[in-house]
Amino acid sequence: MVSGEMNAPEGGNEIFDLNNKIVLLKNYMEIARKKAVYGVVLIAFGVVGVCVYIIDYFTLDWQGIAPYVKVVILTSFVGLLLWGVFLRVVPGVKIREEQLEAGLVTSDHNGYRTFGQLEIELRYIRDRRKEQTSEADEDVDGRRKSYREEATFYIEELRRESQYYRNVSNIVQGIVIVGSLLGSFVAASSFFVREYSWFVAINSLAIGIASGFAGYWKYKERSFYSQQTADLIEHEIESFDLQIGRYEQGDEGEKNLLFAREILRLRQDQKMREQNLDQPSSSGEEAKK
Repeated sequence: MVSGEMNAPEGGNEIFDLNNKIVLLKNYMEIARKKAVYGVVLIAFGVVGVCVYIIDYFTLDWQGIAPYVKVVILTSFVGLLLWGVFLRVVPGVKIREEQLEAGLVTSDHNGYRTFGQLEIELRYIRDRRKEQTSEADEDVDGRRKSYREEATFYIEELRRESQYYRNVSNIVQGIVIVGSLLGSFVAASSFFVREYSWFVAINSLAIGIASGFAGYWKYKERSFYSQQTADLIEHEIESFDLQIGRYEQGDEGEKNLLFAREILRLRQDQKMREQNLDQPSSSGEEAKK
């Protein structure tokens, strides 16, 4: 009997540690995925830019751009190409938490692990958590109460996403605003339009691309909903800790059940909003509900 009582907390702590590792691995997987996407995009931009320069150099020889400006543009595209190649040659991320690094089963490449390796690690840790959950003496009510810690990590994940989308939205909006002002200023000068027609074309292209990305990916909306869900979950955790609001009445088991059910509902609502935002613009109004 004494042995069972001593093992229960240890099993609970093991499950808690595994939950933390799962959250960390999910964050690293998202970083690795974005790194791979950025690498492909940069390579595509670099290849297109270099190809356009080669076509212009051997066939078109557009006189609207000064030769030194063409060299600067070519250098920029080559830089993007090399940056993208670097991101693809050195894929994945480096695990910085020693405790997480020690429990991984895949081999790293110069300290880096790819998205596929992280996915294998995630499945392995989830299997370990299932085994610990089935073997632990902790009852269902205790697992519901421990769900609070996982919700805390989920808040941090949502806020990181919100900050990321907010930064991207600010950059895109800045390009649109500054580009529009420059376009209006340039349009008022016939000399500038005649001598620097290449700048007018690039400026218009940048505005169009930025507007298209903002309309398709809905960065501002994604940032808003991630921050909103994080605030709601944080409010729910504070209410649960202080035993106020819906947690003022009932026994401990009922409160734990109510808390776990509400957190799951908020997470499901967030997933539904993300799915709605991925739909075509005609479904955009549904995401606001």
